[in-house]
Amino acid sequence: MFRNRRRIGFTLPEVLVTVAIVAILAAVVVPAVTQQLGKADAPSFRASADGLRTAITSFVADVRQFPGKVDDLQTQPTAATDFNLSGDGAGAGAGTYAPLGTAFTAAVVARWRGPYENSSSSTGVVGVGYGWSTVNALRDSLGYVVVELTIAAGADSSDAQTLDTAVDDGVRTTGLVRWKVGAYPALTPANRVRLFLMSSAR
Repeated sequence: MFRNRRRIGFTLPEVLVTVAIVAILAAVVVPAVTQQLGKADAPSFRASADGLRTAITSFVADVRQFPGKVDDLQTQPTAATDFNLSGDGAGAGAGTYAPLGTAFTAAVVARWRGPYENSSSSTGVVGVGYGWSTVNALRDSLGYVVVELTIAAGADSSDAQTLDTAVDDGVRTTGLVRWKVGAYPALTPANRVRLFLMSSAR
């Protein structure tokens, strides 16, 4: 007499087919999700850049000069101590550019109606996404108002390339995000990432 045996568990072929299906789904879904997560910062970055442009435009409309620092958008500049937009003073160091622009006069400072930018708790620094934030100095470079970006210590040119590819054309010498690589791949003050905000035509 034969007894009807009940099967307990799964057979090896059933387990292998299930594992293969899960592996195929993971191979398709994980890269797509990762790519979408990376794209999520791009609109935030563009919104931050647009916010800086708007703040600078409002500052110029009131003061009738370009600000020399991001800080000028957040707190009222001091006459004779703070300067307007400076030229492209290469090699002057992080956050300091020479030649300095013209010192703000008391009459100019009195026209300040800010703050024009207040998205950050740290004066002179604005987070723009992807872990990047602005340095305090603004400058006039190639006829554009430019702010340099910095990221946590240890950043290198691959971080800059990731940012450039995600929010711009991926070419480091053109577009909104521009950067250059020096003798070493590290992003030093001499070869920081630059965010070209708007024309500096006055």
